[in-house]
Order: sequence, then structure tokens, then C-alpha cells
Amino acid sequence: MDISVSPTATIEPSLCEVIKATSTVRAFIVEDDQQFARRLRTTPPGRIRLIGDVHPDVPADVAVFTGPVTEAGRIELLPFVREQAVSITAHRFGTPDHLTDHII
Repeated sequence: MDISVSPTATIEPSLCEVIKATSTVRAFIVEDDQQFARRLRTTPPGRIRLIGDVHPDVPADVAVFTGPVTEAGRIELLPFVREQAVSITAHRFGTPDHLTDHII
């Protein structure tokens, strides 16, 4: 995930450091609206969570989520995460399979 911030935004430096250290954040970019729109035209993402006004140059084929921000992270991130469930089953007679010993 990339995070783009306007140069006029006021963000605590400690929060910037926490965001940059998060393993899911690929890039933390400070750019104005025109630079943001130019980057979207060259490498359009599938989805954008936008806080603020939509710039008119944002490509039409990009899903832009502009609703009010919720405090519940599980709800806020639903459109952006892919859930994956992994299950380990035993043999039909209840005998454990040793192929997963290194995982558990």
C-alpha cells in the first residue's frame, strides 16, 4: 500500500515514522494534487481511499472511496484487504498429517 499526503497536511512526525515502519506500507509520498493525479495516470491503483476532495484528473477506471472516515479499522479497511482462511485437517480417521508439523 502506498500513502500519499499533501504537503499542506499537518501530520505529527512520530506518526509519519510509525507509518513508514509498517510492513504493509510500500511508500510514503508527499505530493500535491497535480503530482498525485500524474502518478495515478502512469501507474493506476485498483482502489483509493481518499480523505478530502477528489481531484478532477483522477482516472475514471480507479475505484475511489470518499465517504466519511470511520473509527473502526475493521470497517474502514474492508474494501482494501483480502481475507484468506487457512485450515489444517487431519486424516479422516483422526490421524494427524505430519506435513504441517513445521507450521504448528
